[in-house]
Amino acid sequence: MVFWVFGYGSLVWNPVFEYDEKVIRFIKDYKRVFDLVCIDHKGTPKSPARTCVLENVKGALCLGAAYYVRGGPERERLAME
Repeated sequence: MVFWVFGYGSLVWNPVFEYDEKVIRFIKDYKRVFDLVCIDHKGTPKSPARTCVLENVKGALCLGAAYYVRGGPERERLAME
């Protein structure tokens, strides 16, 4: 099975999972926006933080890294956590 994970932001320079190959790539029609309210790992209920997510925008490009993960369902699950 072929399994790729696309990462942007800190996942480009600090992936937190094991991978077999890394290539710098972009995805079309998406851009990064600080649009998600986060209270679990970056903010608090009294002072929520904004987290970067991808927004579908025609013509936009998002630069990132694509990580190839081999090894079946267990390694895929670990990469997605």
